[in-house]
Amino acid sequence: MANDLRCSLRAKSGGVENVFGARSESNILFPLAQQNRLYFPYTPTVQAGSTAEYDDYAFAQSAYKYPSYVKSYPKEILVSGDFTAQTVPEARYLLAVMHFFKSILKPYFGASSANAGTPPGIILFNYLGDQQFNDVPVIVKDYSYTLEPDVDYVYVEAFNSYVPTKLNISIALETYYNPRRIRDDFNLDDFREGKLFSRGFI
Repeated sequence: MANDLRCSLRAKSGGVENVFGARSESNILFPLAQQNRLYFPYTPTVQAGSTAEYDDYAFAQSAYKYPSYVKSYPKEILVSGDFTAQTVPEARYLLAVMHFFKSILKPYFGASSANAGTPPGIILFNYLGDQQFNDVPVIVKDYSYTLEPDVDYVYVEAFNSYVPTKLNISIALETYYNPRRIRDDFNLDDFREGKLFSRGFI
């Protein structure tokens, strides 16, 4: 969605069912599976940055230390956004969002799973266009929300559950680049000139 600047998380191509499940109304994540995206409906707060690490190096009895470069990497991307449920479809969507964050942190596990041993999924983070966050590969490391006592709750009959009419959800994302992709695709000169936006580098 080239002109969609909303904050969202989506599955990689071919991985929709592994992230959002089947496109069936019996699936609690159906509102997300339908569009292969979780949208933040309101403008969220996003914190992002990068770090360059240096080790200290010094000659004996020197008056100064000399930083020795070690590595660079993006910091965790922290996203905090509001969700509301003023209608039944909105309540259904919010229930799906809440359940999505429960499931995306879990691995495949158990004797009945054909994919046992597979870690939690890598998803793609998008926000504000090509030169901001464009299909950045991330893992969800943390999510949290507070169910407040002073808001109303809406009943989602299909899943016998209630959701609040307003909820703030905070998540922590960490970039997860394939080492081969970094080796083959990353080039600082191209990155500096803004030419690598289509490859998810930040």
